[in-house]
Amino acid sequence: MNAPMLDPQGSAPNPGESETERWVWDEVQAGREAHLNARLGEHLDPRAGDDPRWRDERRQIGAAFIERVLTGRPWRDALNFRGLRVAGARVADRLDLNSAPVAAVVWLDGCRFEDAVVLEEAQFAQSLSFDGSTFEAGLSIEGA
Repeated sequence: MNAPMLDPQGSAPNPGESETERWVWDEVQAGREAHLNARLGEHLDPRAGDDPRWRDERRQIGAAFIERVLTGRPWRDALNFRGLRVAGARVADRLDLNSAPVAAVVWLDGCRFEDAVVLEEAQFAQSLSFDGSTFEAGLSIEGA
């Protein structure tokens, strides 16, 4: 199966599988932070896992989406210099970037990660931020 290609303007097809993921990609492509707290009009504390508002599907982005955007073609090539910047998201599944080369800026701030985040041996060429994020099942960064 062939990977999607960039169009002549350098855009990639939207990799999102949900409305929220498609919105995040549109914001990222426009060079903006995809700030779900601002979009939904309420700031949630990532440590407050018992807050039912974290279950709102409009806050959910999949780990597969993050992995696809950061490591898959053509999306990684379509990220502009501002990279992937998301705030206030809930990621319920395991984010595994083990040994992945990541060329873009990555900010996943004020997010709630409910399964493990594995960055062992990942190679980040630019900044990585999880400012204010919570890792319910741990963050593994050995060798990153």
